[in-house]
Amino acid sequence: MILALTLSTGLNSLAQTNRYALGSTTEVNDGNGVLYTPLACPVGSTAYVVQNKPDIVGAQYGNLCYTTNLLTFTFSVIHGVYSVKLHFIEQNQAVKIGTRTFNIWINDDLMKSNFDVFKKCGLLIGCQIGYPVIDNNGKIVISLLWTKYNAVISAIEIVPIMQDNVVFGCAISEACKDLLEATPQP
Repeated sequence: MILALTLSTGLNSLAQTNRYALGSTTEVNDGNGVLYTPLACPVGSTAYVVQNKPDIVGAQYGNLCYTTNLLTFTFSVIHGVYSVKLHFIEQNQAVKIGTRTFNIWINDDLMKSNFDVFKKCGLLIGCQIGYPVIDNNGKIVISLLWTKYNAVISAIEIVPIMQDNVVFGCAISEACKDLLEATPQP
């Protein structure tokens, strides 16, 4: 039996990047002046704060949410195309490649099967993966379903690329242009 743990939140406004430090109770600075808003873990999941943050490479947030079930975050958004960035840190020294794997779903689309945080990031090294996403009836739903051990996630960024047919940031970003070309338009 899979227990679904869900947290819903709304985004603030048109063309605003929203960054969430999951499991944190205070705002988190990534070390480059970028602030992450604290967002509690869904009921039934667990928040964990890495005690030795100076040992973490590539991220200042030492927090994460984890569960042995389905972990789901639902965000209300304005109709459009977004870059969804998921941030991870493997903090458990007993974990090796293949110990912790989980599937990543966004809006009912399987984005990554058997994602292995340790294989992607290493131990105490922050890393991220990103996906172009079109909202689903004004929602972006991010789900992590564990396949081995616990699903974990440290932070989520939702970056607008296009909302209500207005394109943001592409005049200065080749990566954004490539992303838009590869993404079906709403």
